[in-house]
Amino acid sequence: MISSFTVDTKRVALTAIAVLFFMMGVLTSLNDVLIPHLKNVFQLSYFEALLIQVVWFFAYLINSYPCGQVVRRTSYRVGMISGYLVSALGCLLFFGAWYLDSYYFFLVALFVVASGVSFLQVVSSPYGAALGSPSTEHQRLVFLHAFFALGTTVAPIVAGPEILNASRATGLMGLSLLSLTQQGAMTLLLPYGFLGGTLMLLALVNSVLPMPDLLAQDRQDKESCEDSAWNYPHTILGAVAIFFYVGTEVLLGSFIINYALLEQVDLPYSVLSLFVSLYWGGMLIGRLLGPWLMNYARADYLLIISGIGACGLLIGGMISSGLIAVLLVALVGLFNSIMFPVIYGLSMKGLSPIVATQASAIVTTSIVGGAIIPLVGGVAADHWGIKAAFCLSVFCYLIISAYGFFSWRKQVLGEGS
Repeated sequence: MISSFTVDTKRVALTAIAVLFFMMGVLTSLNDVLIPHLKNVFQLSYFEALLIQVVWFFAYLINSYPCGQVVRRTSYRVGMISGYLVSALGCLLFFGAWYLDSYYFFLVALFVVASGVSFLQVVSSPYGAALGSPSTEHQRLVFLHAFFALGTTVAPIVAGPEILNASRATGLMGLSLLSLTQQGAMTLLLPYGFLGGTLMLLALVNSVLPMPDLLAQDRQDKESCEDSAWNYPHTILGAVAIFFYVGTEVLLGSFIINYALLEQVDLPYSVLSLFVSLYWGGMLIGRLLGPWLMNYARADYLLIISGIGACGLLIGGMISSGLIAVLLVALVGLFNSIMFPVIYGLSMKGLSPIVATQASAIVTTSIVGGAIIPLVGGVAADHWGIKAAFCLSVFCYLIISAYGFFSWRKQVLGEGS
């Protein structure tokens, strides 16, 4: 009976983590719709619009390690509930930003949302990795990250047209007292209000779900409690790889709609968010296929191949034109698919749950690359055009392939992959 109950709680926990990944994907991908929308509403430069990503990912830099310390001293459950509640608060702050008619208050609201996601990110991978056999850790992480890609695919399809269609808000309200920027930003209220309510409901559900407390079990091991993730080079180098991966992932997602406008793709503005969905949809397909591919190729091999493949597609997109150019850039998402979970898995390889939680906090902190790389790309785009920003992405993919090569050379990192 006890053994059966333990198996059931692990399945419940894995389901909860899958939902967690889905919600992180939804919240993250909506930034790619917010950037062109608020750029248009507030008449921003590329640099100013990309402050959305800067604020979002700097929240990881500031909050991830403290979040990891909180989770390490409490439980994964506490981290999940805290993340949902803080993110819900951030979503509700969108109403205040709209009322104040302030782009910078929107940035404050996004920072709060991202602070909650920092908790969720720290919890997700180490908990998912620990809920099963070490021999299938990479497959399990890639599969769980598929739910992140599912969220990033669905959200722009469902919420993108609602956010980008500003005429719908003025048609519903018809209030001449609203400023033009308030009229444009009004389309954000329904999607983010719904998300805020959903996140609060998930916090309540997770507070009562039966889930194993793996950290409590691991605290009984004195050696694990005294160990530190800073002692492991593969963790530190994994954090570097994540910095460049998230940077290029965010940069490309942020520029797809504007690249379609640059290439004069003949589609209505309100449906251009479909290119964002295609980008994230490629990641979904790759993550669904990833566990099967790992039956035939080691994770580090796939990481090398994916980095080179992404470079090829991106270069093809830069030398092409029109719809083909935009499609090639969007399809880079297919090669992106396994990068994040594989790098995360390699960085935590062989670590106990408590040390893996610290490693997750270190790696999650490096997600700040999603702020720095797009910011540099925004400056490049303002001065030399979007293709100059894409050249920065090519460099990032070469760094990612280098980490795969490092992992391949250190055979111990490839065990069980």
